[in-house]
Amino acid sequence: MEKLQLKMPKELTVTCSAVILTVCLIGYLKPPFASWHPTLSLLFNGLRMVSLALTAAYAIVSCVKLSKFTWAVIAYQVIYILITVFRQGNIAQAIIGAATITGEIVLFETAIKRNLLSFLRTICAILTVYVVLNFFTVVFIPRGLYLTENNSPVFFLGMHNRFVFWMLPLICLSSMYAYLTVGRLTWKQYAIHAVCLATLITEWAVGAMIGLLIMMAYFLIVDKVSIAVADYRLYLIIYLLLWVTMTFMDTLDAWDWLTYGIFGKSDTLDARLRLWAKGKKYLFSDLSHFLFGCGLESDAVIQKKFWYVHLHNNLLNVMYQTGLIGAIVYSSAFCTIIRPLVRFKSHPVGKLLAFALFAFFIMLLMDTYDLYGHFYVLGVLAANIPAIIRQYDPAGQCHPAKLRLQL
Repeated sequence: MEKLQLKMPKELTVTCSAVILTVCLIGYLKPPFASWHPTLSLLFNGLRMVSLALTAAYAIVSCVKLSKFTWAVIAYQVIYILITVFRQGNIAQAIIGAATITGEIVLFETAIKRNLLSFLRTICAILTVYVVLNFFTVVFIPRGLYLTENNSPVFFLGMHNRFVFWMLPLICLSSMYAYLTVGRLTWKQYAIHAVCLATLITEWAVGAMIGLLIMMAYFLIVDKVSIAVADYRLYLIIYLLLWVTMTFMDTLDAWDWLTYGIFGKSDTLDARLRLWAKGKKYLFSDLSHFLFGCGLESDAVIQKKFWYVHLHNNLLNVMYQTGLIGAIVYSSAFCTIIRPLVRFKSHPVGKLLAFALFAFFIMLLMDTYDLYGHFYVLGVLAANIPAIIRQYDPAGQCHPAKLRLQL
């Protein structure tokens, strides 16, 4: 009886922690279709404000020490807001976006220190429901739940080329949970990947498909064998070489065999080249814009300049908005996680996070990521790999028997 009484406070603490983390999480999981429904949009925006307040309070009470990655992302978001204020841009949206990303990554920092497995189980369950619902809307409501002003269909997870920014984090988080609980990938991860890929093929979202095909290489090869070149440093070098050559040396045409020859996207490269050329023209117009960028402009201003709301090139878009200074701070975040990812590059969790980030980098050569923090939480997890493995996999190899005994 005495032992039972000693255990009860610990169990109660864990339960309360899981509930608080779950409540905080809901505000950051606004399904994109809700933005087209005023009442739902207002509801989720309100929940996000509650989540931000709870996240900040819980992190402070828990005395959470933030990683260098998180501090670098926060520093970039502050620069982003300040430049937008200075340029008299879309200040409200800049603050909302920065607060949303900051809140989500701080929430993950807190979850890692408090109750990671329960948190991962919850977020994976929610995102799995989202992916399945999205698949059914694509199949049974091909015209979408709503239409944009350009008559593009909007599904449960928004427009087809944005699905992957929910799918890839789910695949990564679900795989990480499997490693930490059973020591290997299970049928669930393969099933989730199959549903996601089928959805993208149905809508022929080529850029997003490439990201999931890259992750297929992880499932088929990298997960199963030890490969010396499966190294985050090499991934960064490949990405930077591709970005520099494609953005500034006009080598994008060299990929015509892929986009046109295989996927049949004949106008994709030309449209992006014209967007990038205009973006570089504004960026290099004077020293002030080169160093500090243009800030976040309203959709009307951006569309007048570019006929689209972003530059379809993530790092170029970062430079356009925050200049060279912002791009350096933004890039520094992903440099801070080199050491932990290299140290644990042979560990399943390390291999997974490095490869998932690589898949994101390749997709973001020709797309832009904004508003939600789902991409950045992979960096938070990478920054905390030593603590995660020390807590949930002390043997360092995700041994199922030892892990079950510990949990």
